[in-house]
Amino acid sequence: NWMVWRSNTINPDLPKADGKWRFILYDTEFSTGLYGSEQTSYHYDSLQHISAGDSSYNIPAMLQSLCKNKNFRQAFYDNYIRIIDTNFAPKKVNGILDTYANAYGDAIKATFRRFGMDWAANNFENEVSNLRSFFEQRPSYAKRYVEAYCNVKDSSTGSSGNSTVSATNPVSKTSAWSYYGDASFAANDSDNSFHVTVPKPLQNIWDIQSQALDIRLEKSCEYKISFDASNSTASTLAVGFNRFDGFGYPTCFWKDAALSKELKTYEFTFVMDHDTHSDWRLCFNFGTGQGDYMIKNVSVTKVD
Repeated sequence: NWMVWRSNTINPDLPKADGKWRFILYDTEFSTGLYGSEQTSYHYDSLQHISAGDSSYNIPAMLQSLCKNKNFRQAFYDNYIRIIDTNFAPKKVNGILDTYANAYGDAIKATFRRFGMDWAANNFENEVSNLRSFFEQRPSYAKRYVEAYCNVKDSSTGSSGNSTVSATNPVSKTSAWSYYGDASFAANDSDNSFHVTVPKPLQNIWDIQSQALDIRLEKSCEYKISFDASNSTASTLAVGFNRFDGFGYPTCFWKDAALSKELKTYEFTFVMDHDTHSDWRLCFNFGTGQGDYMIKNVSVTKVD
């Protein structure tokens, strides 16, 4: 959803009539968490197709080549950060949202009701709140991804884009653990743990799952996963990495761990054989067991 344009005739009296190519971005409706799609979520790595050299996109090849130039790469990063901090600053976005919601909210709700969509009219305020939430949470992720892609050091955090997984505890270092399934979950940052209570076994081990989101793994690199775990009854815990690629959930690592009542340390290593992405998810699967699980001190580190 982009075009490029330029003036055929250079005219110093007309702004931007200088013959340079400029981008037009349009039809951005599929964004800001719309439709509940993972690819539009606030934590999605929008630059991953570029770093992976995805052949289905034609901008990446051009940008990859341009970013080989250190000065361009730094300028791209600087402007990306500037736009995040100005155009998309939450305070500014909230002000614009207020302006549009106040000006058009009543008309939008009336239109929905006219065509029998009362549910949409009644949900208008919630949708506006969802937009606010997206722009409040998106900046930290967008900065992390462009920092990693451009391989630049952020002076405000001291982090570096090629540090890969620097988190020694995804429970506290990522935004949150994500959960699904017929179970109760509780995370505790104070002791780097989370607890899962599974009332009854289900058919598939992945039917109940905890996920640490947005972990960057690089192709051909070796990683070590370690954690402490126990369960009130003997059971199998499956640990793996997957991600959503738009079609399915490819897995780059999967291992079973036999748990008992005693809290034990488990360590696994693997070599990443998939393309580099920043949205890999570390998944703990509990579906075929039952009891009170404890997971502590989760760590994902790159093996030198």
